[in-house]
Amino acid sequence: MGAHHEFSPSQLMYREACPGWKPEDGEQSVQAAEGTMMHHALETGDLKGLNEEQTRCVSLVSDLFMSMKEELEQESSKAEVHQELKLGIMGLTFGTADLVLVNETHAKIGDAKFGWNPVEDAETNLQGWAYAIGVFEKWPSVDYVEVVFAQPRLDSVSRAHFYRKADLERMKLRVMTVIARAKDHKPEDLKPSEFTCLYCGAKATCVALHKKALVISSKFVELAPDKELLDIYNPEQLATPELRGKAEILRRILEPWCDKVRKDNLRHVLETGEEIPGFEVKSRAGRRTVTDPQITWELVKDRMTASESLLRQGTARFQGEAQTGDRRSPHRCGNPARRRRDPISTTNKGK
Repeated sequence: MGAHHEFSPSQLMYREACPGWKPEDGEQSVQAAEGTMMHHALETGDLKGLNEEQTRCVSLVSDLFMSMKEELEQESSKAEVHQELKLGIMGLTFGTADLVLVNETHAKIGDAKFGWNPVEDAETNLQGWAYAIGVFEKWPSVDYVEVVFAQPRLDSVSRAHFYRKADLERMKLRVMTVIARAKDHKPEDLKPSEFTCLYCGAKATCVALHKKALVISSKFVELAPDKELLDIYNPEQLATPELRGKAEILRRILEPWCDKVRKDNLRHVLETGEEIPGFEVKSRAGRRTVTDPQITWELVKDRMTASESLLRQGTARFQGEAQTGDRRSPHRCGNPARRRRDPISTTNKGK
């Protein structure tokens, strides 16, 4: 699976909901890493490294894709099979479909979703629309395309058919509009919501989210109405499960936002040297202690007078013995069985 385009088909649904949405930076999440592993197993047929539940999910999707291939072969013996096919979409973006099956006039697109969150139905799913556009453009003879989303963990399969003459132009217009708004939008176009903000990489800089989440009052209503937000403001006064649920939504958004702000401020201070009001970079030096008196003595003995030497040797020896005695003390070490010392004759038996 290669790198994603800036306006990847899998991200278009977020950008349609809010044109300022952008993917999060950093390491791949555990869920994304699992999805990548399961997609690789689906593509190669190699199930090594998967647990029983993961194997079941991959096998279910593999069986579904095989049945799709058999359906298309019943229409024509000249069915092409493409796995992990990269599709260009109107020169604006590209994406990689898990499976594309094509004959002279028909095509089927299969895409596996191994997560637990349900995806938009194939009928309105922007990722599916983009893939269908890519197939129509790549094969001019294809009259209609079936898009299939498989979600084995939800026991769900969503299908939709799209026709070149009836659907292609409106599909293109929707995808073009989403990308155009993402490229050129105004602050007032931003729409914070749990759906978009939880997976957005702009938490630290998004003015619209700040107005909603920090002031806890604004003109937007996607997260919660103003009155409810005022009730949520004091966690000790959450009177109903509904208010607690809305507060949980805000917590899930604000925690990663706060972490993002702290990291971004630290990066800015270290790179530019500029001071940020209220933000301080602290460094703590460890307490210097003598951990090995003998090595310390070897390093400094030639620089000391005879009297200093005698005094330091006595002090270092006393401290070392005191520390050793502390470590052996039954009052400081817990279970006596863990402190047992066997005679050397016993430990060497049988050697």
